[in-house]
Amino acid sequence: MDISNDTKLHKVILVPGLGDELVPPETTIIHGALNTKIPTVEHMISITSALTIFSKSLIGSLKE
Repeated sequence: MDISNDTKLHKVILVPGLGDELVPPETTIIHGALNTKIPTVEHMISITSALTIFSKSLIGSLKE
């Protein structure tokens, strides 16, 4: 999939630091986007943690 540079600048990718059973690690990084690692494991826990416990860093990234 070809993503424009402008689109990449508006993407925030959260990468589980310890792994995700549903998303292969080699498909999670988008070069040129803001890629943020969170220290979690498991798909739903990672999403929930990103939106609660780690939301401060996510919100800070979106304000830039």
